Amino acid sequence: MKIPGAKPYIEDIQEITKDIKRVLESRRLILGPYTRRLEEMFREYIGVKYAIATSSCTSALEIVLRYINVNNKEVIVPANTFIACPNSVIYAGGKVIFADTNKDSFCIDYKDVLKKITPKTKAVMAVHLAGLPVPEIFAIRALCKKKKIFLIEDASHAHGAVIDGRKVGSIGDFGCFSLYPTKIMTSGVGGLITTNNRELADFAKSVRHHGQGESLDRIVNFGNDWLMDELSAVLGVYQLKRLEKNVSKRNRIAQRYSKGIDKIKGISRNPVSSNVRHSYYKFLAMLDEKINKEEVLKKMRNRGIEVGTLYPLPCYLHPIYRKLGYRQGLCPVTEHIMAHQIFLPMFAEMKDVEIDYVLDCLKKIVKDYI
Repeated sequence: MKIPGAKPYIEDIQEITKDIKRVLESRRLILGPYTRRLEEMFREYIGVKYAIATSSCTSALEIVLRYINVNNKEVIVPANTFIACPNSVIYAGGKVIFADTNKDSFCIDYKDVLKKITPKTKAVMAVHLAGLPVPEIFAIRALCKKKKIFLIEDASHAHGAVIDGRKVGSIGDFGCFSLYPTKIMTSGVGGLITTNNRELADFAKSVRHHGQGESLDRIVNFGNDWLMDELSAVLGVYQLKRLEKNVSKRNRIAQRYSKGIDKIKGISRNPVSSNVRHSYYKFLAMLDEKINKEEVLKKMRNRGIEVGTLYPLPCYLHPIYRKLGYRQGLCPVTEHIMAHQIFLPMFAEMKDVEIDYVLDCLKKIVKDYI
């Protein structure tokens, strides 16, 4: 079998095509009715007052960080995340403080966040990793409130994820979502900001279009070209309509994976508590320390299965961050997890026979090490 690691879940192709035709005929390619529709639908879905469409989650993060003015301030970011998270802090003029990983959830660790807050801390960025809402998100929110610092949710992996009845993106001061092609919900490329803060919403709408005031004839902020185009917004609208179905399908796949993983010696998965709806951007598993991860990945790929590591390195061990003085050993739990963690293929249209093939191959490969 050939099984990809991810695949966009796209229905309604005829309807999407008709709406794309309408956009092209209208000649209105940016800031039109589909962008507004997507923003309104997403705002209502998440349960916040405002949603602002952007060109990417990276631009969404930078907009938020610039709004709260992190220049020469510190932002606590998980070491176990995509490089865009710390990069956006640097682009906004801030200093990145890396926090370690909770060994059970693989998300940012509350205790390490607590240790790393200083008088210069302006914000904490909590990443809902692989679709799992940060289990300690409410404790982190309470800490941020007590310390009078901002909480930013990076929900790039977690469209539709819920904890204690709250959708991610509605818990912190700001939520940032990615609509990249591999994500649970995609617009091709794109991002979304969610918030109850009117000033941030107005600021975001300005700086995503070069800092415009009422129009481009009056520039009131230092902005950039961070717009989502109307064609992308069309796809985003239809993706949002199918999001609940998509998440439901992913949870069914995860249940089958979980039952299989629990029967394989040498592999474990992170627990998901009853107060959480995981959205399963990726299905993560941990290999026993005596199992050679790279060999397992190679053998799985040789069988046509696209598996991999969610992130190959803690952000601070990338060459560009080493140049900034970050060194190995900064976040030991993160380093241990990344050395042993893999992801299994996950997409809404996976068939049972494909899931079982992945599990069967994994079992046969791993048993040689146990």
